[in-house]
Amino acid sequence: MTNVIIGTENPQKRDAIRDVFKIYFDNVNVQMVRVPSDVPKQPMNSEIIRGAENRIKNMKHLVSVEKYDFMVSVEAGIMRIEKRYYNLQYVLIENMKTGKKSTGISQMMEIPKKHIELASKTSINNVFRIIFGDDKIDGISRLTRGEVERGALIQSGVVMALAGQLNGSTW
Repeated sequence: MTNVIIGTENPQKRDAIRDVFKIYFDNVNVQMVRVPSDVPKQPMNSEIIRGAENRIKNMKHLVSVEKYDFMVSVEAGIMRIEKRYYNLQYVLIENMKTGKKSTGISQMMEIPKKHIELASKTSINNVFRIIFGDDKIDGISRLTRGEVERGALIQSGVVMALAGQLNGSTW
């Protein structure tokens, strides 16, 4: 049994993480725990990385780490690259047996400059709510006309982060 704990109560994140771990491991058990990221609601730039690290740190204070093989944190945020802004999912995985940490980043989607001020003050999800008028809408899915959902972005980040775990000292 591979036991995984994730620093969120978001079922979309749980499902994405579980689905990827099941590709590589048999008998995967995923548990969720609510932990603060200790960064703004809409993290930007280095706050994204700090938020993921804080979630792992905060999980260690709440649970018996010896019960788990992996701790996983996903922090969504806005990254500025040059003069453009991108929405991404940053994934941090810590192997509780070896202490090795590895990270991955999802595909990124550019956010138009006209939405950055509101997104940075509230959240990108708030921008999606205003544009699409629905609290339960997956903004990524709407923008890509159903081709990509947020869960798929989380999955790609988890695969990339797991690559650092699956290859031991080779990578």
